[in-house]
Amino acid sequence: MIGLAVLLPTSRADGDGARGSAATANSPGMWRAAQASPPVTDLRADPLSAREIELRFSAASTGSGPPAYQIPVRRYVIRLSRRRITSANFAGAFALCGGACSFPATRAGGAIRLTVEDLLPNRLYYYALRPLDGAGRSGALSNVASARTRRDRVRPGRPARPSAQALRRARVQLRWRAPGSDGRDGPPVKRYVIKQSERPITSPRRFRRARSLCRSNCRFAPRRRGAQLALLVSGLCPGRRYHYAIRAKDEGGNLSPVTRFHPVRTKRRGGLICL
Repeated sequence: MIGLAVLLPTSRADGDGARGSAATANSPGMWRAAQASPPVTDLRADPLSAREIELRFSAASTGSGPPAYQIPVRRYVIRLSRRRITSANFAGAFALCGGACSFPATRAGGAIRLTVEDLLPNRLYYYALRPLDGAGRSGALSNVASARTRRDRVRPGRPARPSAQALRRARVQLRWRAPGSDGRDGPPVKRYVIKQSERPITSPRRFRRARSLCRSNCRFAPRRRGAQLALLVSGLCPGRRYHYAIRAKDEGGNLSPVTRFHPVRTKRRGGLICL
């Protein structure tokens, strides 16, 4: 899963400031044409939760002369990877903000913060960036920062609105709503443990002993919490009564409470010939 960036600048600019790759000053000889931005050398990454990492760095600048006359860089190409980032693989790493992250104007050297969300729990991520000046010129690669998201200890929510429907050829359609990976919050759960039995699944022991569908790892791709998911179960015996139960499993390996479906009897025509 790839994180989404939320821009959180720590201060507001006093004004729009100078734009472009060159500037002029009232005092002769104070300025020369702005140069490509120097690299950011203080990029830092800190975990905030099991799914969030905060990036911090000082705003780069273009131009020369006293700090008061330097132009702060507003745009940065910030990339993340599960492997250490170098100049050779920077272009292939995932770009945050859809390509370039923009920040309100601050003074050169001012603190900038960026929160990267929807990451996987207990995973190590690497970050690096390049500043972009007003002309779109890319500066040198920053230092590489890394951080590991925290362990996820929050159970996912319970799958909601379960239903089981008998179809032709002794098949059964299971449906439910995707819960959040952190109870009522977090991204939707993508993995589920679904069990099938001809006896009621009324206890944790019976859940463990029941037959697992999808080898105990049914995967889906819901886009939001509450999205409807469905699983078609085939290879059943005609006219048999089946019981189903489900547990959501988040990326941290935490399991939700058990949700049971109403028993369903397959149709008598079609399907396997069972003794």
